Amino acid sequence: MNCLSEVVEVPERAFLGLVEGYLSGNYRLYLVVEELSQKKTFSCKEKGCGKPFDAYPPDDEHVIPRLESAEGAVDRTYKCPEGHENTIFWLKGAGHAFLTTHR
Repeated sequence: MNCLSEVVEVPERAFLGLVEGYLSGNYRLYLVVEELSQKKTFSCKEKGCGKPFDAYPPDDEHVIPRLESAEGAVDRTYKCPEGHENTIFWLKGAGHAFLTTHR
């Protein structure tokens, strides 16, 4: 069996037309739903500071922030507006959902 696979990212307004086109043909269609990495805002842990700073996850897999080290965590250091260093530990999290249609 020959299998042609492609990953296509399309604008929202074209999505339904693309889905209808594939479903009307001889295709199996998979939809991957993925949450985009978003910045998170934290408060500086330096005593008396508390100023907010933004932090982005280091990659698409490590998306759960923790303030304390944990096994398998990826650590990143960020500075608040006052220059204090703050370390965030990022754990792996489920960010994908797979849906499929069958003919």
